[in-house]
Amino acid sequence: MSILAAKCPCCGRDIGFEDNTEEYTCVFCGTQLQVSALKTQLVANGAAPAKAEAPKKDPAPRTEKQKKHYLLSKDVHSADDIDPKEVGLTREEIEEQLKRKAEYKEELHSVVRQIDEFRARRPKLEARRKTVSTLTGIGVGLAVAAAAALALFVDGDGEYNDLILIACGVIAVVALVMLITSAIQRSDVKKQQSRLEETIIEKKQKRDVLIGRLNKINKTLHIHSSK
Repeated sequence: MSILAAKCPCCGRDIGFEDNTEEYTCVFCGTQLQVSALKTQLVANGAAPAKAEAPKKDPAPRTEKQKKHYLLSKDVHSADDIDPKEVGLTREEIEEQLKRKAEYKEELHSVVRQIDEFRARRPKLEARRKTVSTLTGIGVGLAVAAAAALALFVDGDGEYNDLILIACGVIAVVALVMLITSAIQRSDVKKQQSRLEETIIEKKQKRDVLIGRLNKINKTLHIHSSK
């Protein structure tokens, strides 16, 4: 069994599929693809198949069943590859459907790239959140240390040494500044994470809508099947 690499004709993402299977479902957009068409894509792009055998040219469809399978296995880009009688549309309607498909695919590629870019921001925000948590911990530690120092170095008459008092006061101020700063940053990070996740959800919803439109056009034109 060999694993071949190609690009999904619907979402444009890199995919891997088994050489000895007939169909493959894209893990990114959910489109069901014909492995024979993916192998043809590899040959067209100049990539040799994993098996050391000469690439076979797709035979011309003879029967209606063969013709339908041929259309299902190819990502059609030209109206000349589609029989108007078979799909029940005029040549102009077919061309309009293919034009819309090209526009949806281009928009889908853009949305998928945006989703990847937004997902890449998650680790940075998480790292910033951890930094803020560390800053909060240091601030709390300094505040506790200042209070402990005051309690530890108080003399028997209940009075504090001036130097100790000044040092504890400075530490307390630093701790207060750190705690206020960390609280502001924590709120900012939380808002950014919330907006980021909302944006990713919106982009995913838009991606799903575009995939649905593409699948509808593919089904209408008998280009390739989908779930």
